[in-house]
Amino acid sequence: MLKPDLLQTRMPVMLKAERFSHGVRLSGYNRDTFYRLTQFLESLSLKEPKKLPHGGMVMELKKKYYGLTENYREIFIHRNCYKDLVAYLKQKGIAEYQIDCVEIPLPSVTEASYVVKDLYVLHDYQVPIVDELADTLYSRRLDLQTGKGKTLSALAALAKMGGRCVIMVQPKFFGIWLKALEETYEGFEKGNKRVRQVSGSAELQGLIEEGLAGDIEADIFLVSAVTYRGYIEAYEKYGETLTEQGYGCAPCRFHEVVGAGTQINDEIQDDPGLVFRTDIFTNVRKQIYLSATPYTGNEYVTKMISVQLPEETMCTLPTYDMYINAIALLYGDPSIQSKDYLTPFKNTYNHARYETQMLKSKKRTAAYFAMVKRVINRIYIEDRIPGQKLLVLCATVLFIDRLLAFLKDEYPDLEIGRFVAGSDFRTLQTNDITVSTIKSAGTGQDIKDLREVLLLQHTDSKKDNVQILGRLRKLKNFPNHTPRLTHMACEHIPQALKYMRNKSEHFEGKVLSQRTMRIH
Repeated sequence: MLKPDLLQTRMPVMLKAERFSHGVRLSGYNRDTFYRLTQFLESLSLKEPKKLPHGGMVMELKKKYYGLTENYREIFIHRNCYKDLVAYLKQKGIAEYQIDCVEIPLPSVTEASYVVKDLYVLHDYQVPIVDELADTLYSRRLDLQTGKGKTLSALAALAKMGGRCVIMVQPKFFGIWLKALEETYEGFEKGNKRVRQVSGSAELQGLIEEGLAGDIEADIFLVSAVTYRGYIEAYEKYGETLTEQGYGCAPCRFHEVVGAGTQINDEIQDDPGLVFRTDIFTNVRKQIYLSATPYTGNEYVTKMISVQLPEETMCTLPTYDMYINAIALLYGDPSIQSKDYLTPFKNTYNHARYETQMLKSKKRTAAYFAMVKRVINRIYIEDRIPGQKLLVLCATVLFIDRLLAFLKDEYPDLEIGRFVAGSDFRTLQTNDITVSTIKSAGTGQDIKDLREVLLLQHTDSKKDNVQILGRLRKLKNFPNHTPRLTHMACEHIPQALKYMRNKSEHFEGKVLSQRTMRIH
């Protein structure tokens, strides 16, 4: 009988596993092993039921939490999934010693130093946070309340660590981060070459090319998350021939090529699946993840966030600071019918449809706009002090434009504007009243002296509701005023009433008070 160690030497290697800081690349497998691997990948697939036009239901793939090249030669999974993979393969007859596991070393980091301006002094609760963000753990997750200094904490930690840094965000947040870098660090004034914006495949390819040639000047790279997704998808499609498409290296070498030791991922709740997929192709010293609302409303997505960012990665958080009042305003519209707000076929509530159908009726539109004016008069105009701002949130750009025109006629002495995709974020600081959407201004945007938020859209997303709440900050310039969120609910729409009740749960422990009132 063969000894166990001798038996191992005679068993064939079934696949190779290269373990990076955050991802694992699997390769060198045969067809049979690949089939077993694809069965494991089913557990890393988000699928949701989809109705067929002529009846029946199928499970539709919504998001892959893994990577797979089109030639099937390489599979990428998160490093935190590797243990589960080994256990799974053991059940399928492939022992752990049949996996050629190779630890890929962390790449070297190009030196860069950052000096935080003297005017920035950390609060007591931020000191342990910065220490944790700058420690040697591979990842750190900061779910800090909006307005409590997530950005400053991350930049203070970067100053402690040093080295080049990638900041991965949606392009709409570039302006915010440029402003934060300018205000936080010495030597980062507008127009300096220490920050480089990367949006679009050509700019990303150019950065990689300069990195390979050693010609990069910048220390911080603001990289569009959407552009990086295209980079990952290009690698999955072209694999080893990626260089022929203009990319000089595979994503797993990106941080090495640009010399970055840290990556900061902001507003991760916007697309947690993309953040996860970015991880599995990454080899970097440190990843930092920032969010004020780690809610997804999807059990599977929440589970995968826990896989990616387990309890050990969580930063120490202070007690939640409550300083906002919330009011639910009920209004009536007896003429409304379910076809005015339910999506055909799916039969689910859709506020974009609600707005679109409303605009088809001049009478309904006029009545609704008149009601909005009454609300604005009551919550904002009657006791407004110059400098205080109001944010109105709707669902569609067409509705915004119509409401905007109405408000400009009604309040000609105020600066009123819209904020949608492509708008300059600086307009949020100059408008008295801004009309926008949840996606555009309800998430990640800081508006100085914002006293009132009026939420016209019926939404049940806990993530969106808490993000909207987070647009309101303590009014340092108006200490005698309490910021307020007013959200509307049509009593003739059952879903709107349900969403209103759920908001009271979403806001529990996050606001000073909650009241329900009726407007006539």
